[in-house]
Amino acid sequence: MAFFRRDGLGNAVIIDEDKPYYTLNGRSWSAEEIRRKSFADLHTLWYVVLRERNVVATQQREAKRNGLSSEVYGPILKTKDYDCRKTMARIKLVMNERRLAHLSALELMQPARNRIDILAQSRLKTIAPPRKPQSVKAAGTTSLPDEKPIASPKAIAKRRRTAMKALASSMAA
Repeated sequence: MAFFRRDGLGNAVIIDEDKPYYTLNGRSWSAEEIRRKSFADLHTLWYVVLRERNVVATQQREAKRNGLSSEVYGPILKTKDYDCRKTMARIKLVMNERRLAHLSALELMQPARNRIDILAQSRLKTIAPPRKPQSVKAAGTTSLPDEKPIASPKAIAKRRRTAMKALASSMAA
């Protein structure tokens, strides 16, 4: 990457002249390459490309400020900026594809979840029926005795898991 400075006489000087200023390094990422990356990799790639865009913008401003010919640097820097913008657009495209795939998978699973919930609730009613009051007070009010519940919460949770497994296996068959 070339940066521009003025020397002591006021002439524009290219810093980092070991690389020719007219070469194009790198290319934009294709959507196929981006689809193979994980979310964390895409997050990192986004910020790497954003930094590259900032470097290119700085180079353009420095060239303009130092009065360097835009005929030489303009097309090169515009091409680099274009490649960065295309890569960022493709990252957004892939992220949107993943978001839509996730939403459609959730929609496909919703009817099955509803069916499992309804069947599990009906089986739970047969496993642990509601308790009936044992004593009746004078004014027609009911009260439950101060005893332990029929089953502990752990036992109820275990029954629910068993019912869900049985339901899942009967649906798979």
